[in-house]
Amino acid sequence: MNYHFWPRTLDHTFLGRRFSNPTFTLVGRYGHANIDTTSRTGDLKEDRYTFGLNYRPFEDFVIKTEYQVNIGGIERENADGFLASISWQF
Repeated sequence: MNYHFWPRTLDHTFLGRRFSNPTFTLVGRYGHANIDTTSRTGDLKEDRYTFGLNYRPFEDFVIKTEYQVNIGGIERENADGFLASISWQF
């Protein structure tokens, strides 16, 4: 699920001032893994929920922040957490 938006109140801030068509994107994803075997630690199944916000000042550049929630037995430790990345020229 993606939802693109841009509040016009940000047009005259550093986020929008120098860019012709900046945008924010709310992101929501669900993933499921089911490895057809078992281990000493239990079933190898996992559900992952990811929620994030992307800022794209122009088409070929994005700053992404996400939070992942992992539920299941694939990870031995709690692997929930924040992720951040920058991508360009894709």
